[in-house]
Amino acid sequence: MWSKYTWNTNLATSWHNWYFASSAAVGFPVAFKQAPLIIVSPAKTNELYGLGVTEVTTTGYKLTAYSPKQGMCYVQADMLIIGKWK
Repeated sequence: MWSKYTWNTNLATSWHNWYFASSAAVGFPVAFKQAPLIIVSPAKTNELYGLGVTEVTTTGYKLTAYSPKQGMCYVQADMLIIGKWK
């Protein structure tokens, strides 16, 4: 499955000189048999240095954006989601 996620977020939580924020849970259209593999890549962004997925389950996931700069960040991510539905 391929997905695009667009999100404006405030990178306000500090961790070792980096700032981050996690998205609200994003659901899959159909539940997977097991948690799928998600490959994520920033498509468009302002001041973003890292993007990853967290809390991957059979029904959804969360994205986490990282930057050395604190403040509002626009994120557009492309994701390839690989797993089995049946």
